[in-house]
Amino acid sequence: MDPETRNLKPETAENASGVAANRTPAHRFQMPKVVVLILGIALFFLHQDFWNWTDRTLLFGFMPVGLAYHALYSIAAALLWAYAIRIAWPKDLEAWAEEEDDAT
Repeated sequence: MDPETRNLKPETAENASGVAANRTPAHRFQMPKVVVLILGIALFFLHQDFWNWTDRTLLFGFMPVGLAYHALYSIAAALLWAYAIRIAWPKDLEAWAEEEDDAT
């Protein structure tokens, strides 16, 4: 590494081709958290399905459309929170706990 870029923070250092080097871990995880926040807010508003209140259509001949909507909504919410847990799980804390278990 040349002396000019040695003292730069990782988010401002550039590699030989002039492309910015890897960002810090804190920056790398900001976008998925924003996506989860936006999708969570969208799910909040989609839960108020006023457009299905008077619809008497039966899906598959037995399921009211409002019930089918909420079944799909529940699956979407479960997938969103599974994704949120996957990106927000404290891996460093889990590694620390496993090291403590191995030491005892």
